[in-house]
Amino acid sequence: MKKGSKWEKIKAYLAINRFEFTPVSEGIIISFMVLGAATWKELVTWPVLLTFLTYNVATYWGGAINVYFDYEFDRKSPTKKRLPEAIDLVGKKKVRNMLVAEAVLFLAMGGVLAYITGKFILPLLLLAGTFFTIAYSVEPLRFKKRGFLNSLSLFLIIMFLPPLFGWYTVRETMQAPAFLMFLGLALVQYGNGLYYTTADYTEDKNDNIRTPSVLMGVIRSVRVSMLLVLAGFLCLLAGYSHYGNAIGLVVIAAGQAFGFYGMAVLLYAAHKDDAEMERIIKKNEMIIPAWVAVSAFSVLIACLLRGWVSVW
Repeated sequence: MKKGSKWEKIKAYLAINRFEFTPVSEGIIISFMVLGAATWKELVTWPVLLTFLTYNVATYWGGAINVYFDYEFDRKSPTKKRLPEAIDLVGKKKVRNMLVAEAVLFLAMGGVLAYITGKFILPLLLLAGTFFTIAYSVEPLRFKKRGFLNSLSLFLIIMFLPPLFGWYTVRETMQAPAFLMFLGLALVQYGNGLYYTTADYTEDKNDNIRTPSVLMGVIRSVRVSMLLVLAGFLCLLAGYSHYGNAIGLVVIAAGQAFGFYGMAVLLYAAHKDDAEMERIIKKNEMIIPAWVAVSAFSVLIACLLRGWVSVW
């Protein structure tokens, strides 16, 4: 295929928007809309559709803004150099125009969503996510290199605010069991994310980017990742047990155990050596998104099972 062909440019746009994470992110927001809905009819409405579309556009924008502002750093990473190459193929000016268009679109849709539902918490959640997304990647804030703020930003942007956005689309108030599930899934996914970022330990350390893995070291980061996954797993079980579906509990348990077991196997293989641990994670980098997907979709399946039982 000729370089610069239409198909290659489409693939470049998808790469810049981090389209590979779409199924997981959609699974998370759908899970909590299903969990919050009292009937299936509540899910077949214009606000639910608009929430889904708004969240997708915002997610694409969030991925793209990070790729754009990590351009120089990703060029040095053997596992991420495809991202700056995608920007080069599309052109930086076109990427900037795309970022502006996506931001205008999802913020406008958030405003419409608030107008038709009367729930102004929805655009507030959207604005909070927008702020932390910009602050994470863009100087002079660039929380990515600021230790705790790195962790806080990723926790809110990817793991905590999206489920709330889905929940409040169909519900007016928060329920304690649901909140435990928000927190649980957020902890699990952040644990997986922390594990994933250790693959960039050497590059981040050389560029003085103070990520959690740089601050803690690779082995300690992996151990903290496992503790977060375990804590999240317990929160998920405690929250979901309120809904009384034993099959759903088994599904959630299996989904979280999958990634935890994988982490433990790779940690054991590293023999407590930071350099060896980083090498192993780089080698198995594409396995980690599978852990994230299995974790998220186990929660989605459990929520669907809860909805099925409540209807029938």
